Amino acid sequence: MNKSNTGANSDTTYVIIDVFTILLGFLLTTLRFWDDLSVDNTREFTILAFVFLIIFSLNNKKEYIYNVTMFLYLDRIYRKITKSFLTGAGITIAIIYFTSSVELDSNVFLFFIIITYILVCCNTLLFRNRFVRIISIRILPRTAFVGKKESLNKFLYFFNKTSICIKNMGYICMNDEDCSDEYL
Repeated sequence: MNKSNTGANSDTTYVIIDVFTILLGFLLTTLRFWDDLSVDNTREFTILAFVFLIIFSLNNKKEYIYNVTMFLYLDRIYRKITKSFLTGAGITIAIIYFTSSVELDSNVFLFFIIITYILVCCNTLLFRNRFVRIISIRILPRTAFVGKKESLNKFLYFFNKTSICIKNMGYICMNDEDCSDEYL
């Protein structure tokens, strides 16, 4: 009877940020090639961009990028994001190749892929973990830790690499010889 809410492990803030980032890439590409796109090309490009968005987001979900407890080692995150990005781009290119009835300029889609990848990488570098901590600074739950100072430092080192946000109020000593003036 162990039922858990698996959606509670997902950080929807990052999903929303990724959606807006890809939509920004779509908008920049559309503005750049506005004069070159016909009505049919614009419709097809819009559909392909949304297909790419769905594939990219689902692949990130599968790679646990949106997991609340995901450790924020940027090399691992970039590797997973690049894998998701290449999967989405590859499937979208295959869709263009096999099902396209309109001749979509390859420069348009190539520009979209390049600008979106740059935006997603900048998004990851700038907003991952820092953004959520800055926004939620006032509503963070206040927490006091119980135990030894060495264990607390090790725990906080790894805990700060996740997107879970708390306000550390201090620690409570378990015995008198481990205590210093720093505890509550």
